[in-house]
Amino acid sequence: MAPERLESELLQGAPLRYAPNNEMGVVFLFSHLCRRMQLHIESIQAGFPDCIALQRVGGKERRIRIEFEFRSSSFRAHGHQPDGCDWIVCWEHDWPDAPEHLKIVELRDYFDHGFNVWVDVGQSQKEWPARGTHSFGKRVSKGDLVFFYEGGESKWLRQVYRVGAPAPREQQGREPAPSTLRTNYVFCGDAVFGTPSYRHVHLMRRVCVLDPPLQMKSLTKKNLAAVKDATFSQKHNRRVTEHWWLLYELLGRRYPELASAFEPYSPSRV
Repeated sequence: MAPERLESELLQGAPLRYAPNNEMGVVFLFSHLCRRMQLHIESIQAGFPDCIALQRVGGKERRIRIEFEFRSSSFRAHGHQPDGCDWIVCWEHDWPDAPEHLKIVELRDYFDHGFNVWVDVGQSQKEWPARGTHSFGKRVSKGDLVFFYEGGESKWLRQVYRVGAPAPREQQGREPAPSTLRTNYVFCGDAVFGTPSYRHVHLMRRVCVLDPPLQMKSLTKKNLAAVKDATFSQKHNRRVTEHWWLLYELLGRRYPELASAFEPYSPSRV
């Protein structure tokens, strides 16, 4: 039997039901923001830049050159010249060292989108900070939920964090960086044509601590087999969003005192 196709993240209060997965979706969503941004579109074209707009500033208008991309980093990959553009409008901003003069309009910030749930791997340690930074692959975004799987003798989930905004520009780069959330670190970037991509360092805030920790033996029921395989796989940046509703129910039964901490992450918002 072919695996069930998973839809993109559900949007709330948006003219699209699901988050865009290509540049055309970005253009469509942006058209619904023009009035809010005091923009009048002068032209749309196939060549670079994609769009010329006029923005009302006081009693005057400012001409703005706009390029549409699904991810902001595609601007660089497509070989566009930064001095020929003023704005990049994208769904996801994943280009931390973008030229400072370019305004990045990340549409994710304008629509009530869902979130993803991830499991990352780290060594056990006694003290985990309430806030810190952590390096991820480019698919991890602001607002996502991350469980840290502590390996070694522990083999459990205990620390739960929320992904915040990208860390300051000076903390971004091509080389792996120590995470302030755990003692060891790993380069989690993706490889593109054999060249490692930019790592993506985000600010992190702890949501809660599972006490006692959630161990693999807790997932014994048959319907939790897939959750167990995904959650305790010991792979970095492991997305478990499709299993979140089952894990959410399990956490609710096992940790009723944490109901308020997990309430903003109800599966209905994924």
